[in-house]
Amino acid sequence: MGDARWRQPSLVTPDAVVDTTGAGDAVFAAVLSEIATLGIRDIDWFDALEHAMRVAAATVAHPGALLRPA
Repeated sequence: MGDARWRQPSLVTPDAVVDTTGAGDAVFAAVLSEIATLGIRDIDWFDALEHAMRVAAATVAHPGALLRPA
């Protein structure tokens, strides 16, 4: 049912989640960044959403929804 490409394993384990505050904002901002960079007509939505999920995973790994340098 559907394209298997859209079904991906979780990027973080449950014990790695510290604070979910800002996860949705991180997804929204990452997608908007892709639109601003590439233009809405040229977006590969799979790649954009995969990137957004990586940003959200990094966000929930820290308290207070702040990204920190790796």
